[in-house]
Amino acid sequence: MLSKVALRLGIFFLVAPLIVSGVTYHRTRQTETAALERDGGAIADLLNYSSRALLEQGAPHAMQRVLANCALITSVRRVRMTDLSGKIIASSYRPEVATSSTSPLLRSFLDDGAGRPIAQLLDERSELTIIRPIYRSPAGGLTAQHVVGAIELVMERREIDALASAAALRMLAIAAGVSLGLLAAVLLVLHSTLVRPLQELLVPARPRRGGERSRRRRARRDDEIGMLARSLDDMAEERDAILGQLEEHLSARRSPPPMS
Repeated sequence: MLSKVALRLGIFFLVAPLIVSGVTYHRTRQTETAALERDGGAIADLLNYSSRALLEQGAPHAMQRVLANCALITSVRRVRMTDLSGKIIASSYRPEVATSSTSPLLRSFLDDGAGRPIAQLLDERSELTIIRPIYRSPAGGLTAQHVVGAIELVMERREIDALASAAALRMLAIAAGVSLGLLAAVLLVLHSTLVRPLQELLVPARPRRGGERSRRRRARRDDEIGMLARSLDDMAEERDAILGQLEEHLSARRSPPPMS
């Protein structure tokens, strides 16, 4: 039974670090993704303001340079600006300027009226896509007729996965060390409070096989093991008394009758 208990404890203390590591990976990924989304939203809003100012001044080439410089940011994969028809006005990838956007998310955004910002995760590409509408002027309203285009910002998420994996590995190492320490402490306590007392209970029983019946456990514990030890000692006293009576009776029967 004790070996089964130790095995179950060992499995628990081995599985617990894996669970903690998985939770750490998930939470770190969520936290870093939320931070990336905030940073991407801030960049998109800044580009939105810049695009309105430059387009009103009739300087699309300047906007092209702004998007190209924005793509130099480590977490930014690509940036493009389109009109309501989906035609790309400016892009961090210059060859696609003046072509129609093939982004399904951007097309869906424009088809729905381009009235509400979008932030969507694409796990299969490790991307975070953020889309913001471009309004006619800084004082423009938020309805669809004031929207003149859209800005699509694609953020890189592979660094987030690397950070989450590193955090999970660190937590796994810490949790494994703590679990091994706790497992050793629990096994030590079990050995001192359960295994050793049970072994001491068995010691007085072994010499009796050779004829010695005087040894007793003399337990001084007040717990269940102490009660068990005292009960065994009482049973041994009763058994020894019965055996003593039987030996006296047999001795009396074997002794020769007195000579007359």
